[in-house]
Amino acid sequence: MSDLGAQYFEVPAGKSAFPRHNHHCNEEFFVILAGSGKYRMGDREWSVGAGDVIAAPAGDASTAHRLTNTGSDDLRYLVISTRHDPDVVEYPDSSKLLVAAGIPPGQGLLSARFRHIGWLGQDPDYWANEPGAEAE
Repeated sequence: MSDLGAQYFEVPAGKSAFPRHNHHCNEEFFVILAGSGKYRMGDREWSVGAGDVIAAPAGDASTAHRLTNTGSDDLRYLVISTRHDPDVVEYPDSSKLLVAAGIPPGQGLLSARFRHIGWLGQDPDYWANEPGAEAE
C-alpha cells in the first residue's frame, strides 16, 4: 500500500507533536491508543482518549488541527495518512508554510529531498533575480 503511511507518536504531558497546521494535499486520521488530550480543528475543540479516531481532512486554514496532551501520562497515538507528494502545509498561528517533495517512505516532511519553509505573504515577483528574463 504505497498510498498510505503511518507513524506512531508518544507525546509527554502538556505537549504537542506538531504546531497547529493544515495540509493542502494529504488527509490524516489519528487513532488514540492511550492517554487523553484535546483535539482542535478550525475553531472547534474536542476531548479525546483511548479508542477515539479523529479525522483531519486536507484543505485551507479552516482545517488546521493540533492534538495536545492534556493528561498526566504520555499521549500515545497512531497517525495514518495519505502520501501525496508533494505536500504544502500551512501553520496559521505563525504564518509559516512548508513545501516538501521527495518524501522518503516511512519518514516525515522534514526528511524530504526538497523542503522549503517560508512566511505566508512574502511572495517575490515571479521574475525576481532571473537573468535575462523580461516580465510580460
